[in-house]
Amino acid sequence: QKLAIEKAKSGEKPGFKDRGCYPPGIALGSTWNPEAIEICGEALAKEMSSYGIDMILGPNLNIHRDPLCGRLGESFTEDPYLMSKLAPAMVRGIQKMGIVACAKHFAANNQEKDRLGVEEHIPERALREIYFPGFKACVDAGSKSIMSAYNKINGVPSAANSWLLTDVLRGEWGFDGFVVSDWGGVGTNDQVAAVAAGNDLTMPGPRGIQCIVEAVQNGLLSEEKLNECVRNVLKVVAGSTAMTGERLSFDRAESLRVMEATLRESMILLKNDGTLPLQRDAYVAFYGKRAKKPTICPAGSSHVETDLTTNIVDSAIELIGADRVSFGASTPETKYWIVVAGCDGREGADRDNLSMDADDIEALEQAIAEANKAGGKIIMVINATGPVDLNTFEGRINAILCPFFAGIQGGKVAAEAIFGLFNPSGKLAMTWPKHYYDCPSYKNYGGENKEVWYGEGIYVGYRWYDARHIEPAWPFGHGLSYTSFEITDVRVPAEVNVDKENITVEVDVKNTGAMAGSEVVQLYIRDM
Repeated sequence: QKLAIEKAKSGEKPGFKDRGCYPPGIALGSTWNPEAIEICGEALAKEMSSYGIDMILGPNLNIHRDPLCGRLGESFTEDPYLMSKLAPAMVRGIQKMGIVACAKHFAANNQEKDRLGVEEHIPERALREIYFPGFKACVDAGSKSIMSAYNKINGVPSAANSWLLTDVLRGEWGFDGFVVSDWGGVGTNDQVAAVAAGNDLTMPGPRGIQCIVEAVQNGLLSEEKLNECVRNVLKVVAGSTAMTGERLSFDRAESLRVMEATLRESMILLKNDGTLPLQRDAYVAFYGKRAKKPTICPAGSSHVETDLTTNIVDSAIELIGADRVSFGASTPETKYWIVVAGCDGREGADRDNLSMDADDIEALEQAIAEANKAGGKIIMVINATGPVDLNTFEGRINAILCPFFAGIQGGKVAAEAIFGLFNPSGKLAMTWPKHYYDCPSYKNYGGENKEVWYGEGIYVGYRWYDARHIEPAWPFGHGLSYTSFEITDVRVPAEVNVDKENITVEVDVKNTGAMAGSEVVQLYIRDM
């Protein structure tokens, strides 16, 4: 922002926006690979450091409680265990570069409706088993900052919740960084309560501090508590690039390679009847506005304006030649109709339903009609913030590839997936419902009169579907492959003292197909 102001004063006109937009949380979650996420975090931190940034307000690790959440695309997964493996990897990657990471939003910031102070009624067991583990893991990974949430939890604002910020975060987990409020998350009249509860920094700043001074003078706030907040902030600042001035060198080519490698691990093949991958001599027609102008990230504070975005049409032309690619209309040679469709998501507003954009639906219907008439095949690429309703389309589509939102390299990597330059190995990090009314939070999401009840308790995501015997469109962990894998010889110890020993389960994995690839081995346990 300072740089933009300086350029404006000097009369310099806005030019080429050479800015990266890395795969957002929903794409990172689909990798199921902490190592890939850590490397992506390193690349992100290098670029941010080159702009003079000392702290990144992320990762966002709020649980995917409901698919309509406006910020679903920013976060990783519905599952607390997977979250506890993936989110800390981003923290490690960022902080390895000397930049401060900020795990947010603590806690249970799972909706945008009435987000400035919605009253959430959540059983403590659900908090501890579902909504806390990712934050605990980030604390264990050394996250230097935690952002408190807008919402209230069981009657107390998160930013002024001493049980949350002092008893649990510092007392139980040993957090020694600083807590920063979400922007505007602490009202003018709540600053003293926030300091007393352990919210060290209220944003945005600068804020008037007279109320805090008077509270100390009047004995309503101890001076030592104020000193503690100041120490927590200074301790982190003193060890950051803000003080050392050490800026990291940045290589755009390297960052693009990292983005592409991450996306190859996150690309999900939801459905395939053998249509994919296509041969390089195929004739294809692309449909849908997103084929040329994809949404690369959620709107709101995480939105990135950049001129570096790739799209699937231009990327396909680079791969197979302009004579084999058309957009918006087929040719007599066309054999494959490829539709890019979906919906956007944003901070500040939840989705109304699971529908795709109306013009995307129109483009899909047009492509299906043309393909059916010509005896061609339909391929769908989903460019969306989360799951969409495909009930009326899925049976008429031959293959579905799902990158969700994928940053600036999403178009390029999606085209490479279609033409088999790599084997998609991404897995759903959330359950994809057939119908919204199947969701665990249905009728308990958004709430009324700024109040919402977490009636599903610990039965979030696949826990709900399994307990209720509800069949989703695609289950948590689903993801197909261009090759086949055989998992055999599962070895489980006959007896383990679980209070003293880890349980080690071993399997043999063999690629039995004709294409190189990787597989995510998933192990599920339950209490008998």
